[in-house]
Amino acid sequence: MNSPYTCRKYRCIVITDLDGSLLDRETYSYEAALPVIEYLKNNGIPIVFCSSKTRVEQEYFRKRLGIDDPFIVENGAAIYIPRGYFGISVSEARDLGEYLVIELGIPIEKLLDTSRDLIRKYEGRVKWIHEMSVEEVMEITGLPRDQAILAKQREYSLVFYPLDKSVIEPLSKDLVKKGLIASTGGGKLYLVTGRHDKGVAVSKLVDLYKRLHPQVYTIGIGDNLNDIPMLKNVDQPVVLGNKIDPLEHGLPSNTIVIDIDGSRGWRKAIGKIFRI
Repeated sequence: MNSPYTCRKYRCIVITDLDGSLLDRETYSYEAALPVIEYLKNNGIPIVFCSSKTRVEQEYFRKRLGIDDPFIVENGAAIYIPRGYFGISVSEARDLGEYLVIELGIPIEKLLDTSRDLIRKYEGRVKWIHEMSVEEVMEITGLPRDQAILAKQREYSLVFYPLDKSVIEPLSKDLVKKGLIASTGGGKLYLVTGRHDKGVAVSKLVDLYKRLHPQVYTIGIGDNLNDIPMLKNVDQPVVLGNKIDPLEHGLPSNTIVIDIDGSRGWRKAIGKIFRI
């Protein structure tokens, strides 16, 4: 297991999902995790968000927590790197001024064009977040108004809410025919994206860290099926709650399982790893 000594020897990085991991599933609170977040920040250990949430949603929590490390949005669709963070040229990144962004996903406009016939075909059986009112998003997700507004501002994914579960399989098959995939966003919603995942994005970001720190040790924390690709691409996977069976999903034998999810589970995991 990793330890404070190991993280003095290596460049340690914590890569974390948000909903159900750093954030409590129902309330989206991070309060219980604050002491260990401060421990990581005080010891110079990057905290990389890797979530199905949008850029603006993640910026909301980054600002509140005082985190300024890179972050991965919309299930691995893009990596946002604060300008000057690595101090090296990132040739594959697009310059957005405040950020350099490595885009792995399909832009929302192209996704809409590709999916318009399916949106019509499944009308009345699913609700799409871009067509919902803010009030509807609040009702379905439990998000407060300010965060529901941010959740609608998607750049690389369409999001749907199935009105009955029987629609998920046929819609998923139709999406595959178009070169798209539907995956759980970690809650009641499903993301429609290109063929990318959190694991690919994590690998690309870790490669950038390794250009400056050859000895990098990565810790990944997740709670849901869409986190599995991320957990398979870190040195120390951590599973929170009871939604992932590490053996069933081929996770490494050193996977740490914490019996609770959300910010309390996150705090317990960091405490266990760093012995604090």
